[in-house]
Amino acid sequence: DVKSLGIKFKKDAAKIKKAIPNLSSTDIKSFMSSGEITIEGCHLSSEDLRVQRGIQQTPETKHLEVAVDDNCLVILDSFAYPELAQEGMAREFVNRVQRLRKSAGLVPTDDVRMVYKVVKDDNNEVDSMFKDQKSLFDKAIQGEIQREDAATEGALAEEDANVRDVSVKLMLFKL
Repeated sequence: DVKSLGIKFKKDAAKIKKAIPNLSSTDIKSFMSSGEITIEGCHLSSEDLRVQRGIQQTPETKHLEVAVDDNCLVILDSFAYPELAQEGMAREFVNRVQRLRKSAGLVPTDDVRMVYKVVKDDNNEVDSMFKDQKSLFDKAIQGEIQREDAATEGALAEEDANVRDVSVKLMLFKL
């Protein structure tokens, strides 16, 4: 607490403040166990200093979320890994297909064929997403999944689905 250090140690407060970042891990552990430390010839107690855990923010740690509570430090890696981002996108499309099934009046036991047409996909990720997440789609759709290659007339239901920066036209056909 810089304010209380200034009141208690007056002109030595600046020297103490400057020396604190240079304390070693051993010095800090000793202070935490005894509640006392001497810095720049000044005796400080636990009323004068407070130990707060954290991580230094650098470009390498910018994706880490940190929460501190007394003696507990929790670090969460919030980096969006490509596999997780792809699975998230797949779940969004599954949700759209399920809503499309409902709007078409289909029941869960109805077998369908889902056809998709890529409208906008700057990163060319839609086809690989449908291929890599096939088991997720098979379980949710209970039918076939195909990319539109030919004429697709007679669809039970259609929807233009926009997920992130991707636009796909979804069509359901009864088997």
